[in-house]
Amino acid sequence: MKTIKFLLIILFNIAVIEFFCFIFILLSIVPNGISIMTSGISNKDYSIVHIPNRNYNFAYECWESNVFYNENGNRKYSDNPKAIKIALLGDSMTENAQLSDGYDMGSLLQMKLGNKYEVTNYGVFSTGIYDHLQKYKNEISKKYDLLIYFPDTTDITDNHVSRNRPNQNMFKVQNDKIIKIPYDEEYWKKYFSKYNEFKRNYLFYVKKYSSTYKVYWTLKERWNYYKQEKNLQKSSQQELIDRLADPIKVYEYISEKFIDELKKDNQKFMIVPTLKPSTFLKDDFNDFRYDFLKKTWGQNNFYDPYLDAVRYMEDKGIFKFPFLSWTCDSHYSHAGADFYSTYLSSIID
Repeated sequence: MKTIKFLLIILFNIAVIEFFCFIFILLSIVPNGISIMTSGISNKDYSIVHIPNRNYNFAYECWESNVFYNENGNRKYSDNPKAIKIALLGDSMTENAQLSDGYDMGSLLQMKLGNKYEVTNYGVFSTGIYDHLQKYKNEISKKYDLLIYFPDTTDITDNHVSRNRPNQNMFKVQNDKIIKIPYDEEYWKKYFSKYNEFKRNYLFYVKKYSSTYKVYWTLKERWNYYKQEKNLQKSSQQELIDRLADPIKVYEYISEKFIDELKKDNQKFMIVPTLKPSTFLKDDFNDFRYDFLKKTWGQNNFYDPYLDAVRYMEDKGIFKFPFLSWTCDSHYSHAGADFYSTYLSSIID
C-alpha cells in the first residue's frame, strides 16, 4: 500500500511539473521544440552523424524549425538522377538547422538553381575538418559533380585535443609531429550497448513530446552559453589567439591532406568560408581565424563572400541588427540564408 501511495505521489509531481512546463511553452517563455543535439549520434569516422529518417521540431531562444534528415542522415532537396549533383559540406553553419526545410540555405540554393541541379547538404553540427575530410572520402568523392566546402572558424579547434569530447576525432602536437589520439574503446562499447541503443530509439519520443524536457534543455543551453560567454570575457583577444597555436598546426596538417585528396580525384570544388554576425566583424580573434582560413585555402578555388556580406547587410539596412541576418546563436537566419544562396547561385549558374 505504501509503495502505491509513493508511486502516486511521484506521478502527481511529474504531472504538476509537466503542466507548468507546458504553460511556459504556451506563454513563449520557452520555445516549443527540442535541441539540435538530440538529432546527433556519435560516429567513429565523422565524430557526429544525424539519426536517419527522422523529422525534428527544433527550437532555441529566438527560433523554431522543422527539419527532416533522409535515410543517409542528410538534408536532400531534390531527387533527379540526371541532374548535376552538388554536395554541401561543413558544420552547423552549413547544416542551417535553425531554418525549416524549404527556407534554409540548401533549400533556397536548390530553388534558385532549379531542376538542372540536385543539392544535398552533408553539414553536421560540431564537426571539424578531419570529419569533413573523412565524409568526403567515404561518401562524396567522385559521386558529385561539385563539392562546396564551407570551412568555419570553429573548425580550427574542432579536431584538436583541447576539444576534449570522447566521441570527437582528436589530434595533438607532440615533438613537432601531429598525432591522432586513439579511440577510447570503453566509451564506444558503452555508447553502442543495447541499453543506449534503446534510449536513442525510444527515449527520443519522450523528448519530442515532453514539455519538461524542452524546458530542461532550454535552461541547460542558456546556462552553458552564459558560462561560455563568461569564460571568453576572462581572456583577452591576444590570449584567445595564442591558444590557437597548436590547433592551427593540426588544421594545416589535415587541410593539406584534404587539398591533396581533392586534386587527386580531379574533384570540382569551391571553398566558401562561412561568416559570423556583424557584431564580430571588428573582432580581432575572429578576424585572425578568418584570415587564417583565407591563407590556408586561398589558392584553391577560394570564394570570399566576407565583404559582399557586409555590403548586403548595409544595402538591406540590417548591418546594425545582426540577428536579422543571423540567429541569436550565431547561425544563418532567413536573411543570411537568402544572401548565401543568392551568392552561391550567381557563382554556379
